[in-house]
Amino acid sequence: MAIDDTLLVAFADGELDATTARLVEEQAAADPALAERVAMFRQTADLLHAALSTPDQMEVPPALAAGVARILAQPVSRVVRPFFGRRTWLPLAAAAAIAGFIAGNADIGRYWPFGGNGAHALVAHVLNEVADYHGIYASEQEHLVEVPASRKAHLEAWLGDRLKFAFKVPDLSARDLEFQGGRLLAVDRQPVAQLMYRGKDGVVVALCIALTEADASSPLQRRDEAGLALYGSGIGHHVFVVAGSPANPSLRALAEALPALLKGS
Repeated sequence: MAIDDTLLVAFADGELDATTARLVEEQAAADPALAERVAMFRQTADLLHAALSTPDQMEVPPALAAGVARILAQPVSRVVRPFFGRRTWLPLAAAAAIAGFIAGNADIGRYWPFGGNGAHALVAHVLNEVADYHGIYASEQEHLVEVPASRKAHLEAWLGDRLKFAFKVPDLSARDLEFQGGRLLAVDRQPVAQLMYRGKDGVVVALCIALTEADASSPLQRRDEAGLALYGSGIGHHVFVVAGSPANPSLRALAEALPALLKGS
């Protein structure tokens, strides 16, 4: 299947049907360059959602405004392929303009901060923070965890109390993952539980539960960061994250099973 940037923008924003989205995922998994562009457009989608959730706080850069205006002035047929329909062409065009601006401006962070009031942006922010943590701890051997798996009951009671979320450490042996233990982290002065598992290949997978001050209710989203794949969603004041290798095909299914897995169901 031929994949262009317009299709990638739609994929990053969840506009594709399940069959087409799966084909894009498969090609991205086999093509590092394509995977890099997918990651860029996903970041663009997160930034766009954050911007739209906090319009009063955003200062639109002149170059970005000009780029959006230039694309929106074009006929629909030049912006997107006909099968997307008129309903989606405006968001896709705006996202494409922002993506182009990001690619050419390294200091975009001062215009488009993560966070904001939107739940989608809040989950994206937690994913970004977990990526930093997991990238460091997953490479450890002796100090992989703070509390070992042998003290599972203590972990459940201690972290459950801190997170205001009673949970049970899932047994993921059927998924070829062995529980190693866990640790307490923090994002924005709120606690985060990190439960660490090691696969038969030695690669570490983390399940994380983050407590948030604001309502984080948001559907599952993916983030690719520094050689990691992260999936996260929000329910109430908790964000649930799975972090691991992009080569692991079961990460999404594992993330979709949260938080039910943590409740033993």
